[in-house]
Amino acid sequence: MGSCLNNGMNKKEREAHAAKAKEETIEKELRCIYEDESGVMPDLSTLEAPTRSWRKTGLAAAGILLALSAGISLWLVADGFRFRASDYVKISVIARPVEVEEEISQPLLPGLQSRIAVRYENVGGGQISSLSLRVNLPDAFVADRFVPEPTASGNTWELGSLGENSDGLIELYGTLLGDVPSVQKIQIVATYRPANFSSEFDTIALFELTLDESALTLGVGAPDKTSPGEEVELSFELLNPSRGAVENVELAAVVPEGFLALQSEPPIGEGFLWKIPRMEAHSKAVFTLSGSMSANTRGLHDVGGRVFLAR
Repeated sequence: MGSCLNNGMNKKEREAHAAKAKEETIEKELRCIYEDESGVMPDLSTLEAPTRSWRKTGLAAAGILLALSAGISLWLVADGFRFRASDYVKISVIARPVEVEEEISQPLLPGLQSRIAVRYENVGGGQISSLSLRVNLPDAFVADRFVPEPTASGNTWELGSLGENSDGLIELYGTLLGDVPSVQKIQIVATYRPANFSSEFDTIALFELTLDESALTLGVGAPDKTSPGEEVELSFELLNPSRGAVENVELAAVVPEGFLALQSEPPIGEGFLWKIPRMEAHSKAVFTLSGSMSANTRGLHDVGGRVFLAR
């Protein structure tokens, strides 16, 4: 015959004891959830949702901003549709010399006036309430004018609202003075707020301008050999075969150490430097420099020239 251990309680007493233990457990769980830092419980007879602390809200917002800045694709939902913040505004760039009329990107030549067209489009499937664009240009780009003019400092355009599938254009005219070869970078930051959101988002686009060749070409002529004290003539032929004028050109003669200049045409400046205010399209300029090597000069020496574009 089996036996049952009941600690001296009958069935009703055991049920009452179990119910009391359950109530105590529920009360402990509620206190863990709702009790504030001072140990006070709120009135649970009402259904008001507790207000979140500003600390928790701030951390949540910071997490979203960090996700966007790190380039993570973040899907947001509002009023039954969803979009990816990084794809709401599309930015494209066309860069070409001003003399080229085709609306396609063309290689840019240092020294020639260039046109950089920045096109922005609303591809998000909804109205944009506010949009601004900031264009960060390379130091090598000397701007002449903008169409339209920026509305704020730092090459910033406050563009206002932009309808669904609408677009706009900003044109930047100027001259690139970068070295050849080099890569110049343009960064464009679009800050916008969709109509169904209270927060702003950023789209960042980076474009590279590759400079592989110059608008000018230089040829240098010199004798194959000479003797100390013998007068020689160096010639420099500068060409502008492009369709545009180039301004503020500087030509530096590179001569060996110990070269003694006698005369030049046109007259050369300090540091064996000629300054040419303007070279017209399809033009040529010839420069000559005469001199001799000092008596103690021996061996092979390089002769050449370098072309610069001054600001």
